[in-house]
Amino acid sequence: MVMAAFSLFMMSAIFAVEIPHAINVEALGGNQFKISIRTEVRTNPKSVWTVLTDYDHHADWLPFMTRSRVVTHIPGTLFVEQEGQINVLVKTYKIRVKQQIWENSSKGRMRFHAVEGDFRQLDGLWTILSAAPGQTTLLCWFTMEPYRHAPEWAVKFIVKRYLAVMVQRLRDQAESEGRKSHEQY
Repeated sequence: MVMAAFSLFMMSAIFAVEIPHAINVEALGGNQFKISIRTEVRTNPKSVWTVLTDYDHHADWLPFMTRSRVVTHIPGTLFVEQEGQINVLVKTYKIRVKQQIWENSSKGRMRFHAVEGDFRQLDGLWTILSAAPGQTTLLCWFTMEPYRHAPEWAVKFIVKRYLAVMVQRLRDQAESEGRKSHEQY
């Protein structure tokens, strides 16, 4: 009886744990995938926006990213080059992309489109939504098709494993930014 009560308590404790973010990967056929991300951040939308759009410093705190910099900035459009590397089984893969980015800070949206690099297609949208006071919902949807063919299971494993870590670091960085900006006032 005691063991059953303990098991029930542990199960309820496990199910009550907040899931910090959700990442879904959908195979669209061929080598094309649709990825969606949703995470809750314990800070204001402005702090999330500041961190998300600080492209020149992404490589300073995002794991797996080795370089990130704005190469061209014209009104309404940025071109950002990013590089990273991941390990799959025993091999290291370098990933390179140059993206065209359109920011709309008043709506909390940032669209991106790969114009060069290792993706035949990489198009998506980040959206920042105000939630409860001191809370922000961060959403991202994108479609990707890498030039390198990879089995569906491998892409799903890689995306979920690496993006989960990167989304967690993005949350941590935004929450830290929120604390810093709060302390300044």
